[in-house]
Amino acid sequence: MSAADPSLPAAVIEAAVDVVAPGGQALRQLADALAAGPGAPPVAGRLALELIARGSAALAVPVCVACGRAGRPLFRGDGGGVCRRCRAWQLARPCASCGKARPAAGIDEHGRAVCEVCRRRDDPRRHRECGTCGKIAPVAVRGRNGQPGICVSCYRLPEAICSRCQRRRPCAHAATGQPVCPSCSPRATAACARCGHDRPPQARWPEGPVCDPCYRAALQHRGPSLPNGYCQLPAIKTCPHANSCLTCPMFATTAEFLPQHHAQRQATLQIISAAEAAGHARVAEMNRQVAGNLDKIITALEDEEPDHKEAAAGAL
Repeated sequence: MSAADPSLPAAVIEAAVDVVAPGGQALRQLADALAAGPGAPPVAGRLALELIARGSAALAVPVCVACGRAGRPLFRGDGGGVCRRCRAWQLARPCASCGKARPAAGIDEHGRAVCEVCRRRDDPRRHRECGTCGKIAPVAVRGRNGQPGICVSCYRLPEAICSRCQRRRPCAHAATGQPVCPSCSPRATAACARCGHDRPPQARWPEGPVCDPCYRAALQHRGPSLPNGYCQLPAIKTCPHANSCLTCPMFATTAEFLPQHHAQRQATLQIISAAEAAGHARVAEMNRQVAGNLDKIITALEDEEPDHKEAAAGAL
C-alpha cells in the first residue's frame, strides 16, 4: 500500500489494516488480494476506503468496472473488480427451463442451473389455489386470517396516497406510513455510457447503460433504419464494416425489434447445427459468437420492462 500512496506514513497504513483486517482469515485474504493485482475481495475495497478516510489523495474510491457504481463490495471478475450483481451476469449461462442466458439462482432436480424467474415460477412451494381466478399458480400474496391467496396474475397493488407524489395510486408498502407508487419507486442508477451522468438507465446497449435523455436523443437523431434496430451514424456517413452491428457501439435497438432478434437467433442456431454436422468448426464457432451477442441483446431488452408484480411479491 505504501507503493500506491508513498505520502501515507507507515503507522497510518498499519492502523487502517488493523481496522479492516484485525487478523485471521481477513488478513490472509487481504494479503492474497494485494499480491494478486486488480480485482479483489471486499476487504481490499474496505482498506482503500479506510485509507482515503485517513487522508490518502492518491487512491480512488473503488468502483465496479462493469457498471461504474461505487459503495458496493467488489469481487475479482473479468477485467477487474466487479460488484456481486455484475459478477453474476459475467457468470450467466443458459437457464435449463427458459434457455435465456441469465445468472443462476438455483438448480433443478437434474442438477441444471435455472434463473430466478423460472425458479420462482416452478417452485411448487409457491403454487397455491388463487382465491380470485381459482387456478393453481405462483402466489403474490399468501392467504392469511381466512383471506384467500392471490396469484401473480390477479394481484393488484392496494391503493393509497403516495408519500412522494401525494396522488392516490396503487402503491407498494401501502400498509406502512411510506407508500410509494411504481412511478415514484427509486430506481438503480448507473453511469451513462454517453454523458457520464449517474442516472437510472433507460436502456442497456452494447456500449453500456444509457440514461433517458441520451436514449431519447439517440432515437430522435438515429440514422438508417436496420431490420433489427437503428444505426446511429449520421445518414451521410458510410460504415466500412459489414454485418457487425450486434457488437457495434453505434447500433441501437429497442424492444419493438425483439421478434426479429428471436428469429435471427433461431436461424443462427440452425446454422450452427448444420455446420457442426458438416464438420465446419470455424463456421460453427463464428455463429456461436453471433448467438451469444443475440442472447445478451434479447436479455437486456426483455429486462428493460420491470415486472412490478414480481417486485411486489418479493416485498411481501
